[in-house]
Amino acid sequence: VTVGENVNDLKVTAVAEDSKSKVAISGNTGLKNGDNKVYITVTAQDGTKKVYTITVTKTGDANKSNSYLQNLIVENATLSPEFSKEIFEYDCGTVGSDISSLKILAFPEIEEAKVEISGNDELIEGENEIVVKVTSKDGTTSKDYKIKVLKEAVIIKDEDSMKNAED
Repeated sequence: VTVGENVNDLKVTAVAEDSKSKVAISGNTGLKNGDNKVYITVTAQDGTKKVYTITVTKTGDANKSNSYLQNLIVENATLSPEFSKEIFEYDCGTVGSDISSLKILAFPEIEEAKVEISGNDELIEGENEIVVKVTSKDGTTSKDYKIKVLKEAVIIKDEDSMKNAED
C-alpha cells in the first residue's frame, strides 16, 4: 500500500476465519517516510499463530519511492511461482553440479531504481539463496526478491567400484 506524506496512522480491520481466534494489529501508527510494516497476528485457540504483513510505503512521490521489479528472469530456469511484483520468494529448481552461477535479469518498474544481486556467484552444493535487492530512486524503500536454487552434488566416480560393477 502506498500512502501520502500526510498519513501518520492507518485503520486496519481484520476478522479471523474462526470466531474463537484472536486478532492483534501492530505497526499501523506513527508511520515514517519509506517502508513501514503492519503486522496482523492471528492466534488460534490452541496458541498457534499466523502473521500477515502489509508493507505501507509513505511518500510524497510514489514514482521516486517505487522499489518493485517489473520482471525477473533466470536464464535457463523456470521461476515458481510465476513472477509477480508482489511475490518476494521464488524457487528455480535444481541446477547441475557444473553450474557456478545463474544469469539473472531483473528489471525495476522505475528505470532509476538500483538493483543489486547477491548470492549468485560461486553457487555451493545444496541449497542456495539469491537475493535481488531493489532500492527506490530516492532511497526510501527497498524490496528483496529471494530465489532458491538447489545445486546438485558432484558425483565422483571411483574407478575400482566401476571395475567391480562391470565384473
